[in-house]
Amino acid sequence: MSRTRGQLPSFRALLAAERIAPQEVRYRPWAQHLTVALLNADRRQVLPDLHNFAVRIGTPL
Repeated sequence: MSRTRGQLPSFRALLAAERIAPQEVRYRPWAQHLTVALLNADRRQVLPDLHNFAVRIGTPL
């Protein structure tokens, strides 16, 4: 299994959490840390819209 396949479910979970409780995703450190980890792992930029998501929730890039 590639690393990207393992990351996609994590990113989808973040997007689902954002739809359900956007304030939790924007203001909780766990979401910021997970987003940074996904950004660092996604060097080929294959996760759709990850960068835009990071900007949207205020993740330092």
